[in-house]
Amino acid sequence: KPPNIRNFCMSYSGPLLEAYNSTLDQLKKLRTQHLILVARYIIGPSTKVKESKAKQSVSDGKGEDIETTKNVNNKPPKHLEEEGTGGTPLSTFLKNVRSDVEQAMLSK
Repeated sequence: KPPNIRNFCMSYSGPLLEAYNSTLDQLKKLRTQHLILVARYIIGPSTKVKESKAKQSVSDGKGEDIETTKNVNNKPPKHLEEEGTGGTPLSTFLKNVRSDVEQAMLSK
């Protein structure tokens, strides 16, 4: 089992503790940006696919076509589903990971 960096940093103060917390702060910012990108490029398109409608022409019996809408498919393509590979809701998982990083920070 590899050594626990957090436990090592807990026994020191000063620059080491500040560097540890600074690293975690940057990781938290990365997790936040990752969450934003996932929302923009995965969850957003997934929602649009779910809401998309296909145009369908239906004859009204008088020789004229009426345009109606119906759902193409209630499920988005597999690669756009809002679940992670383990079946966890994607945004919930990413928020929990970010929260875990924040909780790992050490008080000064």
